[in-house]
Amino acid sequence: MPKPPIDLPATLARALALHQRGEVIEAAQLYQAILKAQPRNFHALHLAGVARAQQGKPDEALPFFKKALAQEPKSAEANCNLGTALQALTRHDEALASYAKALAARPQYAEALHLRGNSLQALNRHAEAIASYDKAIAVQPNYAAPMVGRANVLQALDRHAEALADCDRALAIRPDIADAHLLRGNALQGLNRYTEAVASYDRALAIQPGQAGTYFNRGSALQALNRQEEALADYDRALAIAPDYADAHNNRGNALDALNRPVDAMTSYARALAIDPAHADAHANRSMAYLRNGDLAAGWAEDDWRWRKRGFLAPNIREFSQPEWPGPAASRGEGKLLVWGEQGIGDEILHASMLPDLLAAGTELVVETDHRLVPLFARSFAGAAVVPRLVVPHALTRDPAVKFQVPIASLGRWLRPDWPAFPLRRGFLLPDLARAACLKQEATGGNREPLIGIAWKSQGLAHKSLRLADLAPVIATAGAVFVDLQYGDTGAERKNLHDRAGQELRHLSGLDLFNDLDGIAALIHACDLIITSSNVVAHFAGALGKPVWILLPAGNGLLWYWFRDTAQSPWYRAARLFRQPALGDWASVIAAVAQELSARLPDRSF
Repeated sequence: MPKPPIDLPATLARALALHQRGEVIEAAQLYQAILKAQPRNFHALHLAGVARAQQGKPDEALPFFKKALAQEPKSAEANCNLGTALQALTRHDEALASYAKALAARPQYAEALHLRGNSLQALNRHAEAIASYDKAIAVQPNYAAPMVGRANVLQALDRHAEALADCDRALAIRPDIADAHLLRGNALQGLNRYTEAVASYDRALAIQPGQAGTYFNRGSALQALNRQEEALADYDRALAIAPDYADAHNNRGNALDALNRPVDAMTSYARALAIDPAHADAHANRSMAYLRNGDLAAGWAEDDWRWRKRGFLAPNIREFSQPEWPGPAASRGEGKLLVWGEQGIGDEILHASMLPDLLAAGTELVVETDHRLVPLFARSFAGAAVVPRLVVPHALTRDPAVKFQVPIASLGRWLRPDWPAFPLRRGFLLPDLARAACLKQEATGGNREPLIGIAWKSQGLAHKSLRLADLAPVIATAGAVFVDLQYGDTGAERKNLHDRAGQELRHLSGLDLFNDLDGIAALIHACDLIITSSNVVAHFAGALGKPVWILLPAGNGLLWYWFRDTAQSPWYRAARLFRQPALGDWASVIAAVAQELSARLPDRSF
């Protein structure tokens, strides 16, 4: 007997009911049965495409959507769903054309406006994406998805506070959106609110477990909090899910390095680079790890990757027309060399320790540096032309006699290739001696007790910093005068120290400790000893050859040039290094410094 004809309306209704219950495969089978009987059925074609897309098969969905649109070209839903499939295949320009057709048919179609924003975002057309999300929200004010999309764009633009606000708007409507919690965590990280970021990632993982990216971002926040063991566990979770996650291997290396596990850290960097040989952050981080471990040649070999590291280039690069310096042997007698500063005041001072080597070899130098360092450098490096760093470079940097240029940190590969290459001199900067004498008189009031300079903070790097109150056991040591070397407003901390401990940290109100760097150098020279965290004061003191005790963190904040497991610094021969024995343990460091100071004060054997 012939097979009875299919009841098309009833079959379509049954398929749609299955589809709405989430039984997509069963629904797709019925759509196919309808299409076998009626190949041009618009609804079956359209919904069969939707079913394929929902099964993660956007390439298979495309023919169904196109056939459906051949029947009803102005269908807003079909055009929108075709756009979604094209978007999933990263064919964003074609997706935009489909969304345009959907919106031509239905201008107030909120979902199409939202999805259009997603494609515009993928094409880095950020302003247009935000405008499309805004239109979707205007049409449907309680539609959370475009708020999440808008937050994603704002986060990419580093507009973290606005991104956070959009995430909060979305979550007030739908608290169960894992991506909104994830983005909220990212925005909080951008605002340096790391503890709150971890809480947001926890919520995202509670809703959508097993997401490698969420574990990675949570690990990054934990690492910023110096919770290295926990960060390491999160990177391991991310890699268990996605073994080829190069960023996770890289960050895992950073956590291991901070935990003083250098061999394991190198293994993680190597894995990141095996997956992505051009991973700039992994190369740059491995360079710093080599240097921190004292393997100078290996570290310098990869140091040029710093220019490709995220966030490094823009604040540091200078564009000069001269070719880069090929090293002392190849360029001898070839004209002047332009050396230009990078990476901040402390780094400029550290690397300036190599300028005397060049001058001693007869190299004619033009040195471009922060304008605040010009008087000090000009006095210290006789024979060099020292010029300020300006938006339009100084005329001397464009002198035809300048044949080569080099960023100052790149001198190390040529002049400090190994430990024996470090000179034995104590200092290399020359202060204004007359000013130093005046500042000493002002700081001590003629008191003959030793003058000890104190600094405790590093701007933007909390793990390198202490509170002044933490140093109370040191300042309590009898037989010395203590003077404030910390830039910024220290009035409240000094008052608190006096009110709670009865201790005085003298402050020279007439000296600008941020802008007057020549004055800071003079005051540091006037001191008998400097006690400081790892900040610019440590570099000034070391470069001036003054006895300086530097308090160093474990983990985050231990910069490469203090190396590992040594109490001395080859960069600054007069420096002594006091290290945290464990992450965050400043109490032990301060106790050791206080004991040492008490023992050495009587004979001033600093």
